[in-house]
Amino acid sequence: MGVNEGNIPKNAGKGGIISDIDREFLRQSQVELAPSPRQQMYIQRLYLYLNMTKPSQQLYLSFARVSGAGAALRPAYLIDTLRRLYPGLLITCPQRLPVTEQIMTYESGMACLAGGIRQYVRGEQQEAEKRTFFTLYAAYEEQQYAILNRLMQAAFMSYEHRGLGRAVARALYGQVLENSVSRLETYAACAYEHFLQYGLSLREREAFGFENVDMGNVFHGVLEAFSGKLEESSYTWFDFPAQFGEETVSACMERFAAEYGNTVLYSSARNEYAIRRMKRILTRTVSTLQYQLRKGVFTPGSYELSFARAYDLDSISIALSEDERMQLRGRIDRVDTCEDEGHVYVKVIDYKSGSRKFDLVALYYGLQLQLVVYMNAAVGMEQRKHPDKEVIPAALLYYQVADPAVETDADITPKELQARLVAELKPDGIINGDGGIPAKLDGELNGKSDVIPVELKKDGTFSARSSVMSTQDLQAVSTYVNQKVKRIGKEILQGNIELNPYESGSRSACAWCAYRRVCGFDQAIKGYRPRRLDEMSNGEAMEAIRNTAEGDR
Repeated sequence: MGVNEGNIPKNAGKGGIISDIDREFLRQSQVELAPSPRQQMYIQRLYLYLNMTKPSQQLYLSFARVSGAGAALRPAYLIDTLRRLYPGLLITCPQRLPVTEQIMTYESGMACLAGGIRQYVRGEQQEAEKRTFFTLYAAYEEQQYAILNRLMQAAFMSYEHRGLGRAVARALYGQVLENSVSRLETYAACAYEHFLQYGLSLREREAFGFENVDMGNVFHGVLEAFSGKLEESSYTWFDFPAQFGEETVSACMERFAAEYGNTVLYSSARNEYAIRRMKRILTRTVSTLQYQLRKGVFTPGSYELSFARAYDLDSISIALSEDERMQLRGRIDRVDTCEDEGHVYVKVIDYKSGSRKFDLVALYYGLQLQLVVYMNAAVGMEQRKHPDKEVIPAALLYYQVADPAVETDADITPKELQARLVAELKPDGIINGDGGIPAKLDGELNGKSDVIPVELKKDGTFSARSSVMSTQDLQAVSTYVNQKVKRIGKEILQGNIELNPYESGSRSACAWCAYRRVCGFDQAIKGYRPRRLDEMSNGEAMEAIRNTAEGDR
């Protein structure tokens, strides 16, 4: 509130707003006030009209039809006012006018020149347009040669693949190529992404935060710690009580959270909620894994099994040439086994925090090699332990560590709800359908299984929805993957860094690539083309795998 010569406005205490009556009162008291909003509007209109009357020959008014975000825009009120005053006015779109009429300034001429260069390179100009373009080009060539030269270089730029060469590749990667399976899959998705990530070792700047990839790391760490605590206790996977599972998961989670990422999990209320949510998910996970094991005869044998030092396995230590080889490294989340008189059956499980599904077509193209490489390693290591028995792959499975949601009726019982949740958490992958192996994985198999991706018809045969293979087909897949891994290793050491991101349907290597701003991939530039994968069914992919495996033997 202000006081001036003893005059106090009546509404001065109401939010500082001065009414028209107060303004008149203060004006009579010779108090100078700033313009009111209404007065400001009329002043702005006056200046606008004064500016419009200054041109002596022509007046151009322009307005945008869309915003920078692509949303529709209405013209200013002035446009409608003028159209009412002069009904004969026409609205024209400058982009539809001849080039010579579009050029008003040096900048607008440069824009037309750049567009003309693009059209000329693509061969999109008519003869009349070419003559106009050459005239404009000649006008700028005399005064702006440097700028014009850069425009021409950009317009005629094209991508041409040039490899590193074997000598450079060997200096960069070494004679022994130590590869993880994810690295091989990256190369299969785009050779240039592999070069940027593993050749130049480019990395995104790390941020202090907790993302989805961190959640996957926590899941793996806590499940490994839980398995260790279970081995130290008097319980097994088949008989530990629910209370033990809940308490052990909670203790492992608390310890892991306190050590992970400089205590990032305690840095915010959001992350502390994530701890509670992960405890709930992992408690359900160990309970579900127990249920799945109880229904079969397989026993967990190894957790987080590393095969990096398995130099004597041909599927892990791969000769690429006389003096070059590739050593695969990785850790298998869990290997389960069961034995009979002459056989050892192996089940490999990989925990995933995402919704990854086994895809035979992706395997054919080298985009999903992990489970088969893990199985080859596990079979090789079991063969060393049991040289007198035949080791048979029984199941390759992804287990999704998740908190599923199911639609239920209002009167569903807790037991029915638990059964639906268990079915939602059924692993995905491939089951060996020979020799009664499905029954060893689910002893109660009758109809649709809730622990393996298998469904039996009334006559006892597998339905079309079952993810099963014969032992022979599994061997073909194993051979094919070994060949694919070897082929990728050779190409890496030959120096191939082609910018060839794959596209398949709606999927693309560029969708989640961290190097999109580095590689410069642009389909508008000549030479840049994605590698389109042929669409095929699982049956066609299996046939192609069989043919390739048999042909290379």
